[in-house]
Amino acid sequence: PILPTRLPARNAVILKFIDNKIKLDEVQMYVKEKFKSVYGIEEMLGTITYRSHHIRIDLLSKEEYINILNSGKFVIGGHLYEVDEYLPSPKILICNKCNTPGHVKKNCKSTIEVCRRCGNNRKNKDDHKVCCIICHHCGGDHEATNFKCILIFKFRQQLLQQLKNNTHLLPPHVQFYIPQQFRDQKDSENQVKLMAQSWQLLNFQSKTQTDAIADIYMTLSDGIPSIMDSMQNFNHILKDINKNITNDNERQQRDFVITRIDESINTVNNRLQLMTDHHKNLMIIINKQNELLVRGMNSIDQLSNGQ
Repeated sequence: PILPTRLPARNAVILKFIDNKIKLDEVQMYVKEKFKSVYGIEEMLGTITYRSHHIRIDLLSKEEYINILNSGKFVIGGHLYEVDEYLPSPKILICNKCNTPGHVKKNCKSTIEVCRRCGNNRKNKDDHKVCCIICHHCGGDHEATNFKCILIFKFRQQLLQQLKNNTHLLPPHVQFYIPQQFRDQKDSENQVKLMAQSWQLLNFQSKTQTDAIADIYMTLSDGIPSIMDSMQNFNHILKDINKNITNDNERQQRDFVITRIDESINTVNNRLQLMTDHHKNLMIIINKQNELLVRGMNSIDQLSNGQ
């Protein structure tokens, strides 16, 4: 028997936004190490971008299917990737007698069985496996049941809009995937605006944190040297006084104090140098973060202007 290439949608999950640098063979290795009931793994062609893509995984075991969905994450090469259930786009009902959507053969009013390739009578003597392909709905160079057909496209768009407007008619807990080309423009615009606001907030927070760190560093770097000078002057005074003391016990006590002050001065000096080094490294990281924020905001602006 010929096995199906895919399992039903209820057995499929999606690994989302997989880095394009990670090959499919590598993903298969990680998935098959973790799950024993893997039926198939394939790239989802419609999700490929210049940076990432989605991968569909079909699992025979219901238990493994539930476990991977409950975890919500999957590790590949030390990176966590999002896992979600596979939601197929809604299928439309197309009559296999006249190739028109919205009804079935038993309700069809057509007097002939129309070939979906050429649009002629399928019962004539022509070989309809090799006939010329021309859509009898719109005249395009595709079969009449292909989603490229403007009639099928519009019917599908209307069906999805009705489903979105009447979600109360769907069974409980049912979700369905809406293809990108059928999503509301307003929804996309709202998402872009929300993203832009979020990026602006992140940028403001980053600047506030940077200014606060700079103020703290300037306060400490200005104040600590003055304290150090005072401690050193006090230490010199103690050393001068200690030279004139003849009592051994008293001299030993003052020597102990002088030693502790020297140790404190060295410790503060070391901490000041460490703080300076940390501040330099932190500023490098902050500058890189700011660059990424600017790139993100520019990308959002381009996306917004392109809509």
